Amino acid sequence: MQPSIILLLLLFIGLAALAYYLSFVQPPRCLSHLSRRAFPVYLLLIAFTIWALSRQATDQSRLEALGLIAHPSLEHSIGVPAGPGIDPTWVFHASTPPRAILEFYRNQENREGWSLRSDNSPLMLVLEKEDRRLTIAATEKPGDAATVSFLLSETR
Repeated sequence: MQPSIILLLLLFIGLAALAYYLSFVQPPRCLSHLSRRAFPVYLLLIAFTIWALSRQATDQSRLEALGLIAHPSLEHSIGVPAGPGIDPTWVFHASTPPRAILEFYRNQENREGWSLRSDNSPLMLVLEKEDRRLTIAATEKPGDAATVSFLLSETR
């Protein structure tokens, strides 16, 4: 799970607690109506943030369900994942250079049932399995890190 979203969740919980306190426990003489209106908004933000974190927590298991072994350096998912649907996309932060990650997925043992369709770019692979195509792209980040994207699409 992305650490910045966890911090955002903690911030929303703190603000919701403050809004609750200022609305119901010790309302000030003025502006208490703003706290009463802010409290449900913070509850919605908390619910959305928990949903986003729960989606991020299951991203690696979704890759494994496709027959891919998750690279050991995939630390956490980035942003709100677009995992469900027709063309799901997963984006991860990795603590390894992108070339090492793509070399890992070039190995047939790490991508059960997927055939290598295109290996023309040093930072992108295209795999196929039945009527599905999986594009794996990696970009370099400072400090020998990478951002790795998995895009699943139908070939028909």
